[in-house]
Amino acid sequence: MDFPASSANLVTLDHEFDTILDPNITSQVISAQIWVETGSQHESALAGSGISHLLEHMVFKGTDRFSGEALSQEVQAAGGQWNAYTSFDRTVYYIDGPAKSLDLFISALIEMVFRPTFPEDEYEKEKEVIRREIAMGLDDPDSVSSQLLFRTCYQRDNRRHPVIGHRDLFDAITYDEMKTYHAAKYRPHNSFFVLSGGFDPIDAKSIIERELAKGLRPPASFPTIAPAEPRQMGARRASRSFAIPNTHLALTWQIPGLTHEDSPALELLSVVLGGGRASPLYRVIREEKSLAHSIGAYSWMPADGPGILSAYAEVETENTKTVEREILSEIENLRRSDLTRPIARAFRQIVSQQFKTLTTASGRASDLASNWHSARDLNYTRSAIQKLSKVTVEKIHTTIDRYLTADNLTVTSLVPESLITESASLATTSGPEKISEHVLSNGLRVILQRDPTVPAIYSQTSLLAGSLSESPKSAGLNSLLSRLLTKGTSARDAQEIAETLEDLGANIGAAAGNNTLMLSSYCLRDDLPIIVDLLGEIIREPSFPNAAIEREKAALIAGLEEQLEDPASRAFREMRHQLWSGQGYGVPSSGTVDSLKSLDRLTISSQHSNYFTATNMVCAFFGDLEPQATLEALEKSLGALPAGTPPSFGDSPTTQAGEHALKLDKEQAVLAIGFPGLAQDDPRRFALELIDAYCSDMAGPLFTRIREELGLAYYVSTSQFLGLNTGLFAFYLGTAPDQLELAHRELQGEITKIIKHGIPADALERVKANVEAREALRNQSPSARARMAALDVLLGHSADHHLSQSDRLNIVTAEEVHEIAKELFAENKATTITVSPNQKILN
Repeated sequence: MDFPASSANLVTLDHEFDTILDPNITSQVISAQIWVETGSQHESALAGSGISHLLEHMVFKGTDRFSGEALSQEVQAAGGQWNAYTSFDRTVYYIDGPAKSLDLFISALIEMVFRPTFPEDEYEKEKEVIRREIAMGLDDPDSVSSQLLFRTCYQRDNRRHPVIGHRDLFDAITYDEMKTYHAAKYRPHNSFFVLSGGFDPIDAKSIIERELAKGLRPPASFPTIAPAEPRQMGARRASRSFAIPNTHLALTWQIPGLTHEDSPALELLSVVLGGGRASPLYRVIREEKSLAHSIGAYSWMPADGPGILSAYAEVETENTKTVEREILSEIENLRRSDLTRPIARAFRQIVSQQFKTLTTASGRASDLASNWHSARDLNYTRSAIQKLSKVTVEKIHTTIDRYLTADNLTVTSLVPESLITESASLATTSGPEKISEHVLSNGLRVILQRDPTVPAIYSQTSLLAGSLSESPKSAGLNSLLSRLLTKGTSARDAQEIAETLEDLGANIGAAAGNNTLMLSSYCLRDDLPIIVDLLGEIIREPSFPNAAIEREKAALIAGLEEQLEDPASRAFREMRHQLWSGQGYGVPSSGTVDSLKSLDRLTISSQHSNYFTATNMVCAFFGDLEPQATLEALEKSLGALPAGTPPSFGDSPTTQAGEHALKLDKEQAVLAIGFPGLAQDDPRRFALELIDAYCSDMAGPLFTRIREELGLAYYVSTSQFLGLNTGLFAFYLGTAPDQLELAHRELQGEITKIIKHGIPADALERVKANVEAREALRNQSPSARARMAALDVLLGHSADHHLSQSDRLNIVTAEEVHEIAKELFAENKATTITVSPNQKILN
């Protein structure tokens, strides 16, 4: 199955501004992106300062046309979902939203990138926000482990520095240096524009030319100094202690960049080695020998190399040396093995993942932009896949011998503190058809939607379970059960399941939530019969092997111990515990160490028997399918599942409000203020959804006041879930410990304003437009549509209920919003949690 050729057009406008236009007349949404080809590796004399990332933040503060506030409000009102990111070699700004907002989205992006005003009174405020972000990164083991790896692998190249910068070098950046860097790097000839979705190319080109004609900032000089990374000539090791329960280990080899002739073989090699559950790293080291909680491999090859190929693992510290030896042993085994099937499997996985990018305007725009940025070839994905298809077993063997050598190896480890003692366009394709509902012979409900846009099929199977089906003694049971479903059936072991899926480039996964347990699948069109058969087997007849139970319990405990060191996770865990007195939704879904240790095969099998029944289950299949053939396959696969009886959960009453303080020795503090929320069938939930959108948006009152005006928090937002009875609505922020008391007063002040006034009329209209756009963007994806349809039917709605969400939100009145705010957010109903270092934090 060939990857489709792109029909996007490249035009070069004034000032050498390359523009990629990818129209799709069937789409109602667009994705507009500007890629500025400068990142942390281009900071030259300011290398390691994070000036590229600082600049990314500051362009949102206002432009010649928009103030910072107006920019946020107008993009939100037009339905724009926008953001930006900085990496080593680029800074990307993007807006996704309704096609009717094309003019504004183009204007906003060009204004931000080429005509920002950089208000001086915002400069120090935003630097303080980034200082908090730097501090958060220093609390995150994955971030610290990654920084350790890169600064050890790269000795001269600027990629040895974190993108966000080192605190001392960041503090030294001046306002004038930032403006000079922008004037030098943010030039049309050093940037390009990509637009995908429902638009007219002539209109889009005209708008871009009009905006460019409004003028640019005068250019400036910023000499480029790019130290070249020499070839690695000997093994390197680095280790660092950190507050974690287990060791994060990485074995990494220097490899060439994307344009090298060996890059296709290196990409396949990383997937063969550790790209899935059938790979030798996962199968042997994690599954057979139970030596790692998680393990895998990846390759990263920038266009201007060198890159890296890395095998990583999270392990009990006493197993670190053993796992290192085992990884090297598995690589040695690859040198002598017939890799015909693993290569085919890896190729299928890569191609399958690439097809997924074609399902949304954002995915198509990002693929085109990445192709142009990396190779100046809009069809690079297609040609790269063709090169991958020609890689032979002999080429993989040669590649291992050439690059995975002892002299080219870097070993890095992050270890527990107490133990550190050692040193294509689819414009002519028809869209999705009408959703249809069906019932199998045993009462299992099936939702189908044919969508031939991409030759792939997604499924979502949902069943009522979640927190209400657990007790404090069985906490974490659903999480464990979901991890075990693919570890073996009555007919196949975990390895056979993994190989079957990875041979097809397909996947089946499971996850537990607040109210449900869900299984998801993805496959290419021609492989659906195999996936339906395997999915049915996993649902009907999981074997729950004892060895797998012990492995997954150990992995969950390791994850739990790490979670308990995260301030935000601790705050929400404690909030739910206090709000529901440790019962119902107060039972932690990740369990406790004692509860996880106590779970056994009998308990797991009983949970499966009780809840995996036809009348408690809904299956949704969306994609390029034939409905009748799919129904027949599902009847054969799942028609014999016991009908059972839908579960009935009692009320989950909440308890008296109060304040609770936790101590955790981290550099940040977290505040969370929670209130009993609504049930999933409460008609007032649409008003509450608008409050959530209003408070969590960058143009909303929390972000504008607490983060932007006062610089008190790096993040501030809201979160909610709807319960089967009572749910949760929470306000939260992360701040510096010495600012926690002030941040608390300000957050409570913003909550009080919402209680007194609701959402202002003009803001309410912007919020509604933004939510409507968010719904449209979500509904692009067959996977998301299948998930929402399955949940709708499971919870008693029609399968297309989610498609009318925007209509229901649009008829909500300001009075209804005000009433629900007054009812839910009264101060005497608040449960307040603070997590901070060992110091006084509240009066």
